[in-house]
Amino acid sequence: MGQAMKINVDAYRGVVPLSGFVDNQKQASDAVTAAKQVAGVDKVINNPEVKPRESSGR
Repeated sequence: MGQAMKINVDAYRGVVPLSGFVDNQKQASDAVTAAKQVAGVDKVINNPEVKPRESSGR
């Protein structure tokens, strides 16, 4: 995944809703893929918001 993402993960009875912020759609997809690989996860609800970081000018 490379850079850190701010994703909130909760789980209840096999359902995992993801929320928070990612830099791009690929990071959101990667978070879903990672969550689906966890034993006991039946459904992933993908709700991260794509919000690119502002460059620091470095």
